[in-house]
Amino acid sequence: MARDIVEVELDGSTYSITKIDPFKSFRIFTRLTKIVAPAGSKLAEAGLKSKGAEELLQRDVSWFVEVVQELADRLDEAELEKTLRELLEPVMKDGRKLNPLVDFAGDVPLMLRVAAEVIRVEYGGFLQFLPSRPSSGGKGES
Repeated sequence: MARDIVEVELDGSTYSITKIDPFKSFRIFTRLTKIVAPAGSKLAEAGLKSKGAEELLQRDVSWFVEVVQELADRLDEAELEKTLRELLEPVMKDGRKLNPLVDFAGDVPLMLRVAAEVIRVEYGGFLQFLPSRPSSGGKGES
């Protein structure tokens, strides 16, 4: 049986995301939770205390600095790179195999947006509490 493919439009390109092998996916998920969960709980707590993103951004941002610091303290660069490479492995860009070194040269934010889409596609059942991807105001996203 073929794995599901989800297409996402970002910055005028179509990214086709093929679901990852379930055992590999579980290993990646385990790594992601070790990296993100502690900082994510603080971020979620701050979000629950606000009435929306606007209010959250207007509040004292010291909580955000703490979240970023905690996340940075947990990051192992080699593990993070390995996880990103594995997340991006099943992605095609405009009908061809994605080459992160070329396709994201000078655009790390785009690489992270694509990786976030892979996470949303792969782990959506676990992460249903995440807000839907915001529109960038006509940059070709869906």
